[in-house]
Amino acid sequence: MTATQWLEVLVSYSLQVVTVIAAGSLLERAVARSSDRCTIWNICFFSVLILGCGALLLPRLHLIQPWSRVEPRTLLTVSAAQAVIGRCLLAVWCIGASVSLIRWMVRGRLVRGILRRCECLPSTDVQRLLGPTNSADDCLDQLAVLISDETEGPFCWQLHQPTVVLPRFLLEGGTDDLRHVLLHEIEHLKTNHPIHLFWQQLAQVVCWFHPAVWNAGSRATLMREFMCDEAAASEGADVAGYLRTLLHIAERCEQKRNPSAIGFGRTSSEIVLRARRLVKLANGAGQPSQRGWLGRKGVSFILTGVTVLAFFLWIPTDPLASSRSVWSPWPKWTAESLHCFGCNLRDYEQYDRRTQLYEIMQDASQKTLAPQLPPAQQSADI
Repeated sequence: MTATQWLEVLVSYSLQVVTVIAAGSLLERAVARSSDRCTIWNICFFSVLILGCGALLLPRLHLIQPWSRVEPRTLLTVSAAQAVIGRCLLAVWCIGASVSLIRWMVRGRLVRGILRRCECLPSTDVQRLLGPTNSADDCLDQLAVLISDETEGPFCWQLHQPTVVLPRFLLEGGTDDLRHVLLHEIEHLKTNHPIHLFWQQLAQVVCWFHPAVWNAGSRATLMREFMCDEAAASEGADVAGYLRTLLHIAERCEQKRNPSAIGFGRTSSEIVLRARRLVKLANGAGQPSQRGWLGRKGVSFILTGVTVLAFFLWIPTDPLASSRSVWSPWPKWTAESLHCFGCNLRDYEQYDRRTQLYEIMQDASQKTLAPQLPPAQQSADI
């Protein structure tokens, strides 16, 4: 891709991401269950990644050709400016994405180091805390509960084995606090929230510059915590006791939290929202059994349709794009890969871009010199 084509991809992809996340925000109001809201944001992050792959691997649709009636000298100026802007934006994006990816990898390495230094809680103690109903769950057969001296808050991890890490100070308290925390973290594992968090963090690495993606990440994190709070409360945990446990851990955690894992307590504003949610549940308001006027299948279908439509939202910023076709050429890496399987794709413009640029320069110079020639010479040239 040329610099002007990269500029078109970055600008249009940002618009597509805003469209998908705005649709997710509107659909979130149409459902009442926290589990359905988690599904909405999970689909949004997956759609953001799919749109990014489509921008790099598929041709772009150009229904509007705004540059066909622009003066040649203006085309030259715009093309030169876009080439500089495109290179700068591409360099900034590569640097930001690399920094975000390195930070993510370093955090994951730190978490794995903490796991290696943890002490395993005997399975008999885990079964005693959870009770016979929960301990007989097939999803918990491979569960490992670890005790750590290095972390102030509990979290779960699911890379090779479902794991719950508990801070040692919880063992010094009552068994109710420990059971509340285990129910909360196990619900994260049952609902595959670590995988959802992986898609979220991957989307935040790709769209590190996009405020809408970070705002969606905050909403998705809050909905996951709401969902696990409701599950822990529905498993028999006393809401008042659960709230005391939440506030106790929040005081110990303060600002220490691990973004690479699903944590029990995070920011202070999130703790306040979760506490209010628990109070509403205790008073019988905002019951999670309500479904709203849209179910999970409905919002999934709508978000899929919005993603497909968003893919066709391309801003025609490239002044040298061919006006002979509504589709841009296929990217070189996609076309060359499919050529190996006998599928021939158009990976070139209808004309050579350098030749087109030279013709525009010639046209611009002729229009500039034409008014300076005598009328007789102009008529002779004609």
